Formats: sequence, structure tokens, C-alpha cells
Amino acid sequence: MPDHVHLLLWPHPLESASPEKGFADLSEILHSFKSYTANQIQRRWNWQGAVWQHESFDRIVRDAQEFSEKWDYIANNAVRKQLAKDPEEYRWFLVCD
Repeated sequence: MPDHVHLLLWPHPLESASPEKGFADLSEILHSFKSYTANQIQRRWNWQGAVWQHESFDRIVRDAQEFSEKWDYIANNAVRKQLAKDPEEYRWFLVCD
């Protein structure tokens, strides 16, 4: 979206996972994502200043139905905002494995 990003992700288990911390920390994932993308945006478009807000909103998806609801919302966001006719048509809609 032109003014925000949605991510639906499933953190991979850590190789040396202890029972207390079996998955990558969400705050570390978001920090890495924001840091990398801000750097790329600033370099490619000669952008100066902040790219991302400090806060973010996260939600734990607890079952298949909720996953489907979130997926449909994200996939159709550009369609609802009339930026594309189909989700796949929107340039920034990416599905990664």
C-alpha cells in the first residue's frame, strides 16, 4: 500500500532453540525488516529522514480460519482502495515461501 505495509509471516524455529525461546522474536524480525527496507528506500530514491513509524501493530493468528480472514484482508486491500482490479495485479502484492 502507498502508506503502510501488511505482513503475514510465520517465524521459523531457531536452530539452537531452547524451550523458552523456540522462535525468532517478532520485534527482531520487524526491526530487521524496517532497517533493511528503510536503507533501500533511502538509497534508491534519495530519501532523507524517517521511513517507518516507531510503532507497529501485531496480531497472533491462532487458527486456520483466522489465517484465511487475515490473508483475504491483506490480499484484497489494494482492490478495496481501487489500486488494482485483482490482488495479483497490484505491483507490491508479494507471496513468498
